[in-house]
Amino acid sequence: MGTPLIGTSEYLYIPKSSYFRPGVLTSGAGHGWPCDHLIMESRKADEREATTETLRKALEIARAEAGFRASRSSGPGGQHAQKNETRIEAFLELDSCSLDEATKERLRERFGHTVRAVSQDERSQLRNRELALERLLGKIRVTLEPRAERTATKPSRSAILSRLATKRHRSIAKRLRRPPGSED
Repeated sequence: MGTPLIGTSEYLYIPKSSYFRPGVLTSGAGHGWPCDHLIMESRKADEREATTETLRKALEIARAEAGFRASRSSGPGGQHAQKNETRIEAFLELDSCSLDEATKERLRERFGHTVRAVSQDERSQLRNRELALERLLGKIRVTLEPRAERTATKPSRSAILSRLATKRHRSIAKRLRRPPGSED
């Protein structure tokens, strides 16, 4: 489940003490009760597991339904590159694949109707096919991975005081560098 962060709104606080009725949930920050009387359970753990499962299924479907096109590789390479079709383009047509609609919509926002990846790094068509498929799956993975929500923070009091002390010190040093008689 991961290490819970205290004080965030994503946790349920369940008192263990006999003072509270069993099964009654309270939400919010500790309410002054000692920490040893509380159990914290993440509400987002189930969401993360579901998202991970969705990502795994989407990658399996993409691996199974990806299409490939071969063409001649560009650049130097002599007769081998000019005669053999070693450049591979892997693609996934979102309109005709069996992904769920929410996943398709997230991919469409980023890539349009087709997700594409190309490889022409190797001399072997088979190796380029593997590389193109991995790149395609990498693009899908990056798009569908759950993003961690940013937790708003503010600088600590000591950090603020340290910054102001540094500014004051720099101000004094610059004032001492001025020529005599140049008062504002």
